Amino acid sequence: MRKLLNKRAIRTRTSRGLMLASGRASGFTLVEMLVAVGAVAFVAVGIASIFASVGDTVSRGRSVSALTQYAAVLERQMREDFASMTRDGFMLIRHEEADGGNGVPLYPDQPPSQWRERRIDEIMFFVNKPSRSAREPLAPGFVPEGSSARIYYGIGQRMSEADPRYANPDVVDTNRTGDFLGASTPGNPNRLASSWTLLRHETALVNPGGGSVDSPGASYPAGVWEDNRLQIGMQPAAESIFRSINELDVSSCTALFPSVRTVRDNFSVSSADPNRSPLFESGLVDVATTSLAEIRGIVSSSAGFQDADMDPYKLTAPYMFISPAGLINCSDYTGPGPVVGPVGLQQAWMLDALPAPSHSFQITFTGGSFPLGSEVPGSAFQFPAVGPAQRSRMRYEPAPPDMHSPLADSVTSATRGAIRLADQYALSSSAFIPRTTEFIVEWSFGKLDDEGRLIWHGADRMYDGDGDGTEELLVQPYPRYAEEVRDTPAELAGSYFVPYRLALPADAGDAGVGNDPRKFRNLPRLGTDWHNDLVGNYAAAGDEYANYPVLPEVVHGVRGSSLGGATSSAPLVSYFGYTLPFFNPSDPDRDTVETDAAGQDTLDWPWPELVRVTVTLADPGDETIERTFQFVFPTPENPVR
Repeated sequence: MRKLLNKRAIRTRTSRGLMLASGRASGFTLVEMLVAVGAVAFVAVGIASIFASVGDTVSRGRSVSALTQYAAVLERQMREDFASMTRDGFMLIRHEEADGGNGVPLYPDQPPSQWRERRIDEIMFFVNKPSRSAREPLAPGFVPEGSSARIYYGIGQRMSEADPRYANPDVVDTNRTGDFLGASTPGNPNRLASSWTLLRHETALVNPGGGSVDSPGASYPAGVWEDNRLQIGMQPAAESIFRSINELDVSSCTALFPSVRTVRDNFSVSSADPNRSPLFESGLVDVATTSLAEIRGIVSSSAGFQDADMDPYKLTAPYMFISPAGLINCSDYTGPGPVVGPVGLQQAWMLDALPAPSHSFQITFTGGSFPLGSEVPGSAFQFPAVGPAQRSRMRYEPAPPDMHSPLADSVTSATRGAIRLADQYALSSSAFIPRTTEFIVEWSFGKLDDEGRLIWHGADRMYDGDGDGTEELLVQPYPRYAEEVRDTPAELAGSYFVPYRLALPADAGDAGVGNDPRKFRNLPRLGTDWHNDLVGNYAAAGDEYANYPVLPEVVHGVRGSSLGGATSSAPLVSYFGYTLPFFNPSDPDRDTVETDAAGQDTLDWPWPELVRVTVTLADPGDETIERTFQFVFPTPENPVR
């Protein structure tokens, strides 16, 4: 029996060997094949998921890295600019919500339920550091350069491609197309927040002096290349940083504004009248033939016409010396004078220095007789509205709109082609941080609330101050604050004071010297007897500094509606100038008691101790994602810390 089984086994092995040898081996069953395929698919899906996860991580890392790099560049540049800031100039912060506070979409097809309000603030100040034009030079060595500059940060405004001026920009172009940031006008290139760009515009302040004397080449007629009030280093230059002066037709005032020849006009590049100034609004100009001293003179003395006896004075706000025909009255325009103008007129000139007319109203002076050094009330001013057709922001483009035409021009005129090419590049030279979906600027006098937190001022805004995810602290215009922040009635909110140096330390025997904190019974207003509402002492015995009240109009303007009656969406301006014209060192608190400790000859216009910038950026890889960064910068040259 055992032998029979062995024979069968041998035959079986032999038959299998023959089958293998003949190529007729048995295959996998269907079940085995399905199991194998499923296993391979499972492994493939797992590997794909791993690679997808790694890819997503890398992509997110790249996006975060790009946003962080943009934020780092912004902080580094702004910190450098703030460190060079000078009080030989002024500072202006304009707080605004895009499209009047309506919701603005971030990207195309975003559901309206996700649209939100977006701040588009502006800040302008001056720096004492070398500055030069960013335009492409027309000849080696011919580059406008000054020792000081105006610095402007704000979201720019693109021009619609349908505009006939889009591809052929000119230095006299305005940008008043109605395509406001966030507005729903048809074809608006500034509608989506993800398409916005934060500008940093640096205006070199250059004194033309004697002018350039060395010829840049035989192709330039004699005298055309020389520096003058409308041209520096062969590049276009604005007459002033003030828009009202730049927009004047000075053809009737050849004694004050003699006609000049420029390279641009000689080569028929511009349609500009040689008697009119280039405009910053065009986005092509980054030089002004002025100085910090002239700017201060115009702001402080409110350039215009003055009475012969100078007391009482009659000064002029921007635009008031322009006739209906747009011509200047040469006998009226006297430029800076020896008389210091009231706070409201100084603010009017500061507002006029923005590169473009972005604000919704102007400030004009109704005139009248006021003693020198008096507080001119808000009723002495008017606030004509600036309609949509006359409002804009500085133009920029993310890339030159037309490179072909300037290159074609170069075939017939190398200079003409070079000028037009420089114009194309200039449109994008101020573009600083792309995809900036919100830009908020706020400031603080360094005052603390009862819980030791800094009190910030600006347009109304809720924010999460302690990081608990709940918005509870309220930023408000000076001097308002939420009652829950300080245990002080709202009517005493004006009890903010700035220190001013005393000629001699306060003596215990002087009137108003003691330990009672100085406050107001009621909110003080410019042009009223606010000293009657003062309570407490202005200094303690031995103090070298006394406290001086900062009236709301000094910071936010003479227009009453901007001091608490305005809605949160109404634009607000914060002004920080030179000195307070109504400060009386013999009687600083206006209580008619001149036995108080004597103050300094003049009181500096109070400036913030700190400026806070909050910027939101859209992800360059995914426009549906935003990230917010916040930076705080100290302001230099404050008399007391």
